[in-house]
Amino acid sequence: MVLAFVSHPFSAFAQKVAPNAPKVENRAILDRGSESIKGLPNFGRNSFPALYGEYRLERVAGVTLEVPGEAGGPPKVRVWITSEALFISAAAWTARRLVGRSAYSAASTPGSEGARERLYLFDRPFVAEGQGAVPKLWSVLVAIPDEAGANAAYERFISPFLDKLSYFLSNARGPTDVSFPAIVEW
Repeated sequence: MVLAFVSHPFSAFAQKVAPNAPKVENRAILDRGSESIKGLPNFGRNSFPALYGEYRLERVAGVTLEVPGEAGGPPKVRVWITSEALFISAAAWTARRLVGRSAYSAASTPGSEGARERLYLFDRPFVAEGQGAVPKLWSVLVAIPDEAGANAAYERFISPFLDKLSYFLSNARGPTDVSFPAIVEW
């Protein structure tokens, strides 16, 4: 049996199915990930197991994302998630509130594309209450471009990303089910 998709754009289909749904003004797409890696940034030499991903902000209402990355276009937001307990140094990390959440931030450092980025750690706030054998506590690292005028746009991504990631964790039945959301909209 061969299934074929109707050639109508999904957005038109969605408007017919749910005409009262709120309009999405902001979107980030997972360009790379969820990759199993060893090693987290800003923790010295380490081999912490983690998942890694990169998001491209497709659009953010009211903000022009013109900060060029290496391949043209805006730099990516990089994310890591680990179930390892992370111990932080007060010399390297500063406690702060970000998007209404407790976080730690590290000094701006050169990122993967050469541009400066700021690293945020949301340490073990995520409790997987899901259906199975995933670790219960998770730490999340988010690296956003540290460019004048762009920080606010990238910071707006963090809260919806963390909310959606929490949902994914709560529905994982095992460690192999853990992944990053492909699309984050808000």
